[in-house]
Amino acid sequence: MDEATQVPGGLERRECLSLLAGTGYGRVVFTARALPVVAPVNYLLDEDVVVGAGADARLQRLTDGDVVLFEAEGADSGTAWSVSVTGYAHPVTDAGEADRLISRTGSETPWVPGPAESLLRITTTQVDGRTFPITGAGPGRAPLPYPGPTPNA
Repeated sequence: MDEATQVPGGLERRECLSLLAGTGYGRVVFTARALPVVAPVNYLLDEDVVVGAGADARLQRLTDGDVVLFEAEGADSGTAWSVSVTGYAHPVTDAGEADRLISRTGSETPWVPGPAESLLRITTTQVDGRTFPITGAGPGRAPLPYPGPTPNA
């Protein structure tokens, strides 16, 4: 990343993947009938991102090679992070691979409800992330200013 395109708080690929390995919930963004769709998912990192499509028919309709974006975030010690992965969707169709992936999940990261075989692998073609300080409402902090007219005013 050169200086002109460097994002403040930008993370290297290795750091992004390390952060993704520590959580199990995120979102898949894709298009359906030319409109953006965001679907919350459970996931695990297995070289690529593997998500449980569960009973979400929209995710189950993705075909091999569809371009998708996956995003997850987290926070600790006053710092938040956000990581996005842009890649290609590949439904997991091999029963042995599906069993192996499902066995890697524990009670701390349950798959979304639905058929266990509805797994989707997302290649980590492009990985971007950044960290930023947590500010705003919370114990001992003032609320963030609302950018515009007060809601419901």
